[in-house]
Amino acid sequence: MDHKGHANMLLAASEDASLSVERANEAIKKRWRLADAGLEIRKLDKQNVYEVRSNRIFIDRSISEAVLDGATGILTYFVNKLRTGDKSTPYSTVAAITPAKDGNSLIPPDMKDDEILINQWLADDLGAKVGDSIELAYYIVGPMRTLIEKTRSFTVRAILPMSGAAVDPELMPDFPGLVDADNCRDWEPGIDINLDKIRPKDETYWDNYRGTPKAFVTLAAGRDMWANRYGNLTAVRYAADGTSAEKIEQKLLGSIDPGSLGLFFRPVRELGTRAGAEGSYFGWLFLGLSFFLIAAAIVLTGLLFVFGVESRAEQVGMLMAVGFVPKQVRRLLLAEGVAIAVLGAIGGTVAALLYTKIMIYVLSELTIGAPVYFHAKTLTLIAGAVIAVVISMIAIWLTLRKQVSRPARELLAGAARWQFITAKSVSRGRIGIAVAVAAIITAVALPAAVGDGDSEAVAGAFFGAGALLLTAGLILSNVLLKMVAGRWKKPFVSLGGLGLRNCSRRSGRSLAVVALLACGIFLLIAVEV
Repeated sequence: MDHKGHANMLLAASEDASLSVERANEAIKKRWRLADAGLEIRKLDKQNVYEVRSNRIFIDRSISEAVLDGATGILTYFVNKLRTGDKSTPYSTVAAITPAKDGNSLIPPDMKDDEILINQWLADDLGAKVGDSIELAYYIVGPMRTLIEKTRSFTVRAILPMSGAAVDPELMPDFPGLVDADNCRDWEPGIDINLDKIRPKDETYWDNYRGTPKAFVTLAAGRDMWANRYGNLTAVRYAADGTSAEKIEQKLLGSIDPGSLGLFFRPVRELGTRAGAEGSYFGWLFLGLSFFLIAAAIVLTGLLFVFGVESRAEQVGMLMAVGFVPKQVRRLLLAEGVAIAVLGAIGGTVAALLYTKIMIYVLSELTIGAPVYFHAKTLTLIAGAVIAVVISMIAIWLTLRKQVSRPARELLAGAARWQFITAKSVSRGRIGIAVAVAAIITAVALPAAVGDGDSEAVAGAFFGAGALLLTAGLILSNVLLKMVAGRWKKPFVSLGGLGLRNCSRRSGRSLAVVALLACGIFLLIAVEV
């Protein structure tokens, strides 16, 4: 950035307890100078003043009031044009100055904020006279650093001669791209300007007067138009009689808090430790997401096992026909399912470790470019695998509950018509509808009850409401299937109607498909939110 010899951060550390943030900040207050805040004091002999200005163009708001004590504040801005009637002058500087009570200023003490002083050159260029209206057009920085052009009208109070205090090139701060330009064609102010609008007379003005403002307004009016997040002054002037640069600096150092300028130490280690301890706990969030994944996995496990056992219905019937009791058949099939679940848990754990390592590599090396470290606990892996096996056993057991209730003759004939995890028939559907409505009302009330609570409560309410809505949807779907299966008297004569009737034949399987899709959709929406 071509700022050799400068720094924007200072680090201090000590191996013992002698160094503290308080001691370090006290040292700053004793040792800091205006140059540390980008401020400088210079003597302007022609104007017989000392001037405080910033190498960042604008003087920070936190020190503007301190430096203004007994001084003249200046805010000079680069405007797009000054216009009166159908005549306009492009690209000029306008200065806002504090009105002087003693009259030792360009701005009279009784000048109003809607009045403007113009120099003779501008009056001749615009054909303006006292009492005319002049419109200023200028840019301000809007959201996302976009430039927004604003306009404001003023009434000409007086016309200043092209001599004396009205001709002061030093009123223009060191605008980058302007201050070092030999002619207007070389301007690079960092904003979009149309150099074709610059006329030969504008070039002549620049050659003769450089950045001398062509108009002057009160400081209050200037701040209202041009104050920004970087500051609300571009210079402050003190009368040179009876003072010196050293006195001004000592006065400012005693009245300005360096901390307000960003000159302060912070306990970085302590803040980092505190941030780590007070960070948002995402355990409930991930647990909620995992709950719906696990629910979908249970349903899918049951469906897959149903298809496997259903294809072996004749074998089950044969076992029962030769003397196996239902409990023995259930245990035999459960043992087969558990063996497969154990192999799946082992393979899934290994695959999860490999997948996590690959994702961490992608994140750390290819995406964020910062180190992300893999960490796994053996106990956690074992617990996860055991829980997966137990859940699979429960799903398989629920699947097998009604299998052995069918006679061996039906099973041998391949006429198994049992249903997978069929929801219990609620008293004629009315109780089911009442429960579903209650679940929906509770789901709607949960977020309102939590409000702006902590992250854990909000996450719990979010997933609790999702579970209630899922339950209500499954109950209503079950009631609809029961209605189609038993109470719908109207014949189904269309292909869609036939499909709906077929869905009710094995309502448990249909509900399993509904639950799978519902969990998947909810999970996608939850992650996106």
